Amino acid sequence: MYKDNKIILIIPALNEEGKIGNTVKKAREKCERLDEVLVMNDGSTDKTKEEAEKYGANVISFETNKGLGIAFKTAFKHAQDKNYDIGIVMAGDDQDDPDRLNDLIETIVDRGYDIVHGSRYLGGLREKVPLFRNLTTR
Repeated sequence: MYKDNKIILIIPALNEEGKIGNTVKKAREKCERLDEVLVMNDGSTDKTKEEAEKYGANVISFETNKGLGIAFKTAFKHAQDKNYDIGIVMAGDDQDDPDRLNDLIETIVDRGYDIVHGSRYLGGLREKVPLFRNLTTR
């Protein structure tokens, strides 16, 4: 919680065993403001669910892969039903930097933004990014 705002971190995942646990662990360690870490297990056939739960995430699982759209729709409905004020989406493949979660939350709350979009492709990683993604991210 931050300034009376309930905060949920949503992590979509498909077969992220070996990565999802570290993602959840680092997010929880770096950002104590999170009220819930929710992993959307989108039909994984590995141990994604068990690994996420081991590190403290709540998990909603689909038996088969339904795609990001359905995963997000389900997660946002869950957040709405639980009266969360802020929802943050982070990748489940351990590539996003949870060190920035507190900055993101402060930006949303303290500056009054309705939406903030971060990108792991900005700030020094541009040489590894396809030109189209670089242009559309900017």
